[in-house]
Amino acid sequence: MALTGTPLLTLISTVLLALFGRRRLPWLRTLLSMELNTQFTTAELDEVDLRIIELVTEGCANKDIALRVFLSCQTVRNRLTRIFDITGAGNRTQLAVMWLQAAR
Repeated sequence: MALTGTPLLTLISTVLLALFGRRRLPWLRTLLSMELNTQFTTAELDEVDLRIIELVTEGCANKDIALRVFLSCQTVRNRLTRIFDITGAGNRTQLAVMWLQAAR
C-alpha cells in the first residue's frame, strides 16, 4: 500500500487511533474537523521561537524545551502563548501539524 499523496493529518490521526483507540481521543474528532492554517508566516518568529516549535513537534515538554534552549519554564510558556497567537494554533498538537505541513 503506497502512502504517497496521503494527507499528513490523515496519517497522524490513523496512527493515533491505532495506538489509543477512539474512546481515549475525543479531541481527535475536533482536530480532524478543523481547518488548519498551514500558511502561517515565520516573519514574526525569531530563531528561538522556531527552535521551540521544532521541540514541540518532537514531543518535548516545556521543562525539556527550557533546558535545551537555556530559558526558564515560564519564558517557554510565554513564548508558546505568543507562538500560538501568531500561528493561530490552539494547542501543541495543532502547532506540530501546522509545522510539519509547512515543512513539506
